Amino acid sequence: MCRSHSRRKELDVPEWLKKEWQSGDKGQIARQLQDANFNRADFIKRMEVTVSRKNEKEVLVDEGWYTKQEMMDDLGWSETFV
Repeated sequence: MCRSHSRRKELDVPEWLKKEWQSGDKGQIARQLQDANFNRADFIKRMEVTVSRKNEKEVLVDEGWYTKQEMMDDLGWSETFV
């Protein structure tokens, strides 16, 4: 499905999709292709959304205002960093 085509270059898929095919769930990718009714452009759009959702990470940062004593006690900072 993702191999290179020597004569029909319009059938080639983007490099990121080749990597997803090699490392991802091939059954899910095939279902996405079926759901897109084998339309190449629609399939690539669907896969972009799927891959971007898979790669999303939520970063939580603990922040706040601390006194010198709280920095040493709560955060474990030494006197030189405060």
